[in-house]
Amino acid sequence: MIEVFAGGAVLTSVAKHFGLGGIAIDKTKKPNARCSIFQLDLLKSEGRELLEDWLQSPLLLWVPSARYCKQGSGDTQGRCSICTFAFEIM
Repeated sequence: MIEVFAGGAVLTSVAKHFGLGGIAIDKTKKPNARCSIFQLDLLKSEGRELLEDWLQSPLLLWVPSARYCKQGSGDTQGRCSICTFAFEIM
């Protein structure tokens, strides 16, 4: 499981608690995160390429996604440009 835009990494923490593998990804690490967060800046091409490689792994079973971005500054569906990118490659 890859939790993109993890925030507090609650979902990854719960998945790990029940014995499932998972990685939380976000641009910043929050001090109150429930598990480790891998810092990945999706504004940079290197970050987007790495995420795209991970998403194409045959070992990946699940990618949770939020319907709308909190920033809501992008396209007509209320997602920012980074969220739009993530939804396009999933």
